[in-house]
Amino acid sequence: MDRDSKIIAVGGIKHGQGMTSITYNLAYKLSTILSKSILIIDTNFLFKELSYIAEQNGTTNGIDDLIAMVKTQDIPQDVFMLHTGQINKNLRIVNSTQIDAMDYIKKNIDNMVKILDVAKKYFDIIVIDASAGINNSLIKALYDKCDAFVNVLSQTPYIIDWFMNHDEYKGDKVINVINMYDEEVYPNERDLRRDFELEDVLTLRYSADFKNYYNQKILDPFYITGDAFNTDFEELIVRIGNKIKLTELDNLDITNTNMLVKAQEPKKKSGFLSGVFGKK
Repeated sequence: MDRDSKIIAVGGIKHGQGMTSITYNLAYKLSTILSKSILIIDTNFLFKELSYIAEQNGTTNGIDDLIAMVKTQDIPQDVFMLHTGQINKNLRIVNSTQIDAMDYIKKNIDNMVKILDVAKKYFDIIVIDASAGINNSLIKALYDKCDAFVNVLSQTPYIIDWFMNHDEYKGDKVINVINMYDEEVYPNERDLRRDFELEDVLTLRYSADFKNYYNQKILDPFYITGDAFNTDFEELIVRIGNKIKLTELDNLDITNTNMLVKAQEPKKKSGFLSGVFGKK
């Protein structure tokens, strides 16, 4: 029986806005909420950060091997799985290509789409780090293929203006997300509503714990467990569920499942991570 697989792509107009962190957090949270098989595909060929975050750097052969195979043959499930790394029982990752030549990527966009068709046979949800760019032919192909597109913007006025002045990533499948790294600077949520005509937009505020560890440059616990954002992530997951018509996510109360870190003052921090890093 064919799967009713869904593809979620995370991208935007400019690198460095937080797309990779959102991709990993989203896939990880879905893998803990749903009893479904989930695959992350790293197509951010420029930076290859997702493999590091998922602690899979160098452990699989990368998407370039799948591209080489799909050109000439079908890829059975056992072979496909050999080219993925396991993050948890429901979540696997296809690493970014080990080949740095951008010409190679441009020549293989059609093969990237073929790999998505193969992945849909074996996974229920595919989450893609689609990288960033304007007039980027790979991202456009992924945008056309996906069921929901998370368009990531930063809390920077010129980034939002830049997006507003272009036609990329504006359609029914789009959810606009703004990384709200500091609520005391412009634009905050009130300013966004007043000064920018963004539709279907939500803000993601980083958890206080994440900010605390970011300042100390100790981020691995959050990359491993997917706890970078506070409970704003609840709304993003529910909106994605609506976009991809996944009934299991309708009216989901994620907060009560203790799967997301609630914002709190660092001085109140306690528990396992506190013991590891000596925090009280």
